[in-house]
Amino acid sequence: MNVESFIATIRDSFIGSQEVYTEGSCYHFYLILKEVFPQANPHYDMNHMITEIDGKYYDITGEVKLNSNMTKFEEPPHYSLKAPFNIYKDRK
Repeated sequence: MNVESFIATIRDSFIGSQEVYTEGSCYHFYLILKEVFPQANPHYDMNHMITEIDGKYYDITGEVKLNSNMTKFEEPPHYSLKAPFNIYKDRK
C-alpha cells in the first residue's frame, strides 16, 4: 500500500481532519499508520508527532521533514498525547 495515498484517503475523509491530526491527535494518527504499516516509528518534539515509515517521515499533510528537535520514542512522553482531539470544544 502506498503511504501517501493512504494518508490522502484519511485526510479527505472528513472536513477538519488536518486540524484534528495536527492540533491534538497526532499520536492517534501515528497509531492509525502503525496498524497499516507495522514498521512505523513515532518521533516527537513536545509539539507534534510525525511517523517514520521506511526512512520517510509523515503526518496528516503527507511527507514532511524530520525536525532536528524530534526524538524517537516507544511510549508517549505524557498523557495529553493519548487524549483525543475534541471536535466539540469551544472555538474562539
